Amino acid sequence: PLILFPEKAHQVLLTGATGFLGIFLLKELLVQDRERQVLCVVRGPMERLRAHAAEYQVEDIPWDRVRILQGDLTDCNT
Repeated sequence: PLILFPEKAHQVLLTGATGFLGIFLLKELLVQDRERQVLCVVRGPMERLRAHAAEYQVEDIPWDRVRILQGDLTDCNT
């Protein structure tokens, strides 16, 4: 993925967070900067993202710094 943001970006918009690479990228973004908040575009509620983290055995995600923007980037009507 192409990442375009300053080294100390405290707010990041992440797409693809429910995928294999995306969930690991989400955790890494949060671990690198303990003040960073990540807004994830997800087709469902937060539980969808948590389920994918569990499926890929990604633990210790600071969920209090993760926000969900429900949407579908493949749907032109949303």
